[in-house]
Amino acid sequence: MSDGRSAIRNVLAVISPHVGGRSTGAALAGPVPGARLTVVESADEDPAALREVHAIITGLAPVTAAHIAAAPALELVQCASHGHDYVDLEAARAGP
Repeated sequence: MSDGRSAIRNVLAVISPHVGGRSTGAALAGPVPGARLTVVESADEDPAALREVHAIITGLAPVTAAHIAAAPALELVQCASHGHDYVDLEAARAGP
């Protein structure tokens, strides 16, 4: 990328079980070619993936200040649903 940031390589899809969980999250593999996609039903589920993530896609699953702080390479939090009620916006603005 020309702005000095690295390319999105590690994507964590956090898809709540009540909207399909892992099976729904697996369908997100196409939008970011070349990225490694990890699908979980809670951001707490895979701490190693959270530490390496560049982007989090959430589908009605919480992304808290603690999750953002645990993701030092995080560049993007994307809501794959309407609104942004599940993301700690203040922490997201501040970054990891």
